[in-house]
Amino acid sequence: MLYDAPWSKDGEDDVIRDIAVAALDIDPGVFSTTEQSAKTAKGSIAGGGGSVTKTVQTPPVELTRWTAFVGVARLGGDAILRIGALTHEEARDSVLHTLHWTLDRCTQPPVRHDEDHVEQWTNELADASLGWPQHVASYLSGTWRALAGAERLDLGDVRNLEAALDRGAALCRDYYEGRIDASQTDPAVILAAHGALSASGDAFVRVCAVIEEAVDRLPSARRALHHRSHPDGTLECYAKMLKAGVIEERDGERLGVPIPSMTKYLEDVVARRQEAES
Repeated sequence: MLYDAPWSKDGEDDVIRDIAVAALDIDPGVFSTTEQSAKTAKGSIAGGGGSVTKTVQTPPVELTRWTAFVGVARLGGDAILRIGALTHEEARDSVLHTLHWTLDRCTQPPVRHDEDHVEQWTNELADASLGWPQHVASYLSGTWRALAGAERLDLGDVRNLEAALDRGAALCRDYYEGRIDASQTDPAVILAAHGALSASGDAFVRVCAVIEEAVDRLPSARRALHHRSHPDGTLECYAKMLKAGVIEERDGERLGVPIPSMTKYLEDVVARRQEAES
């Protein structure tokens, strides 16, 4: 049976809640939306040997399921595990498993689908995620939100897939913006630091030098804001970027970008800003 009436905006979170509750067989009273879960406490890892490192908003469906696989005793919505990139096949398996898990249990109302539709959604969502766990979570959350607002609960409706991809992409942008805001660093400075990560020589020294050069090139108002945000100078800026997850330290005293697609996002932000200022 198809449900052609659109969901109201006010009921969107309730639909997402019902989908997750049905998928996970959990008590609805303990379920929280993405926005609510961001306010919960940071998590701890059972057994030691790991650390919670970055602040994000994680959809409850993926978060709850992942904790069972990685041995997490409890996790708040403002923390994730540093688990690295997935292969394309792993990303695809994650999307496929979660789609099946949810669709099989979400029957009031059901989402109309067949295996060809599930296969198409799996491939599109996995490709868009680029294999990054946070992006997998974002695109799956975008899927539930797109379906919550759909006129027809049907995976065969191409409008629903387009809406899911659009919402997932928006959540990825929100994630990047959150990292940038947490670093309190101008996007142009972060972009310059990204460009120096692969330079020869001591990566730390090179990145710090590039940070100083990029700050000097900022317009006066943005440069003054940078100095107010980092009164202790370049080392404080570096430390904040590291803590915010816009750069990361790796084995062998190397530096890198936690999510390579972040560099492309920064390029777009800086280009738009330069165009607006010219």
